[in-house]
Amino acid sequence: MIGLIFSLGPEIVEVRVDGNKILFRNNQSNGAFTTIEGLKLDKAGVIREFPDLKDNDNWQKIAQDRFKEKIKSFKTENERANYIIEDLKKYGYEPKYRQRQGHRVEKIKWTMATWQQNLLNNLIVIFVLLSLTVIIYCKVKGVSLLDLVRDLKEAMSPME
Repeated sequence: MIGLIFSLGPEIVEVRVDGNKILFRNNQSNGAFTTIEGLKLDKAGVIREFPDLKDNDNWQKIAQDRFKEKIKSFKTENERANYIIEDLKKYGYEPKYRQRQGHRVEKIKWTMATWQQNLLNNLIVIFVLLSLTVIIYCKVKGVSLLDLVRDLKEAMSPME
């Protein structure tokens, strides 16, 4: 059995990998573990993972079945745990701790690639927000983007 602890903002999620069985609980579940069937899945997240389920009324059941099949495809609990870690990281969950077979808890170390990906995602968000701010500013002030760039260039040039 392998236990995993994740955080997503103030939420703490525990995942237990026990053979082919994956159990979940969070800080709102009153200490009870549940299987994938007991989770409330986010439709947008499911569609991102399985675009073919977009117009399917039975999307949740199909996604749960696909998850179970994916879990069964791994040979060891360790492979299953690594899959869970990588999968939840895609949705913003930060892996914190892993405990194997009741041994000492170990901190899960983020790789440099994970750190770089998070940095890149944040930079993209900042770029989009700045772009929107500039567009809104131009609309409100009634100036073109070219005029704004010229004004900024003049403001940044050294005084003569």
